[in-house]
Amino acid sequence: MKKATIILAHPNMDASLANKSIVNVVKEKASDVEIRDIYSLYPDFKIDVESEQAALEQSDVIVFQFPWFWYSAPSLLKEYIDAVFAFNWAYGPLGDKLEGKQFIISTTVGAAEDFYQPGGGNNFHMSQLLYPYEQTALKTRMRWQKPVLAYGSVYIPDIYQSKKIVKRRAQGYGEELVERIQALTQFSEEKHIKEFFINEWLPAFDELEENGYFTAHCIADTALKINDKVYTGHEGFIEWMNSFREQYQPNLTHNVAEFSVTKADAKNEFLVRMRVDIDGRTTSGTNKAISAQVNCKVAIAPNNTVLLLNVDIQTR
Repeated sequence: MKKATIILAHPNMDASLANKSIVNVVKEKASDVEIRDIYSLYPDFKIDVESEQAALEQSDVIVFQFPWFWYSAPSLLKEYIDAVFAFNWAYGPLGDKLEGKQFIISTTVGAAEDFYQPGGGNNFHMSQLLYPYEQTALKTRMRWQKPVLAYGSVYIPDIYQSKKIVKRRAQGYGEELVERIQALTQFSEEKHIKEFFINEWLPAFDELEENGYFTAHCIADTALKINDKVYTGHEGFIEWMNSFREQYQPNLTHNVAEFSVTKADAKNEFLVRMRVDIDGRTTSGTNKAISAQVNCKVAIAPNNTVLLLNVDIQTR
C-alpha cells in the first residue's frame, strides 16, 4: 500500500470549522494517512528540515491542507516550502527526492466559486491563483493533481452562513479528499500499464487504428526498432504504421503469450516485455502469422497516459 501524508497548515485549528471538519473526515475514513500539523509541530517557525524531508521521502502522495489566506497559504506553509524543498533535494542537479510523487492542494476558500472568475469579486480563477503551487510541482517533478477547492468555507456570526452549513459542506469536501487519496494510494502503475496494452493498445493495433491514436502515446524522440530498422519520433512511428498497413488488412487477431512489467532504474519508468502471436490477412489476400517479441520502456504521464520511450520488436 502506498503512503499519503497531509501537511496541515492552519494557524488556529481549535477555532477552525472547515479545515477541522475535513481533517476529521480523513482521520475517520482513511486512518492510514499521516497528518503533520506543522503549526502544532513548529509554533516557533523553526522547522526540523531533516525530519520533514524524511516524512516526504517516505510518502507517495503529498497533500497540502490549508485555509486560503490573501490569495496564498498561511505563512508557516510558505516557510515550510522555502526550508524543506531545498536545492539538490527537491530540485537542482541532484534534487530528485520528490520526483514522481502525487501532489494535491486541498484548501478552504471563503467565497463562493463565482467570486473567482473575471468580473467576480476576486477577478481570477482559482486555477490561476494556484499557479505557484503547480509550478512547484513541475519544478520538483511531482505529479500535479486536480486541487480540492472547498468554496464557501467562511463563517461570520450573524452575518454570513451558519456553523452547520460550513461543517456539512466541509465534510463533503473531506470525503472528496479521501476518495482522491485512496484512488492514488491504491493505484498500481504496473497494473495500469498492463491494462493499457491488453485492453487498449493491442486491440487498436488489430484494427490498424488511425495514426493519431498511436502517436498520442509517443514522445518526440520515441525510438522504435523493428528487427534491424530504427524509426524515431512521431514521424518515424507513422512511417512504420503506414508501411504495415500497406502489407496487412485491418481486423488482425492476437494472443498474448507472455507479459511482464517491472520497475526501471529511473523513477516513473517501467520495462515491459511481451510476446504476441498475431494472425492476419495480407493486402494480397493471403493469411500470415507473426510472432513478435516486444521489449519496451514506458513512462506514465501526470494524466496517467502511458508513454512509449523506446520499443524493440523482433519478429519471425
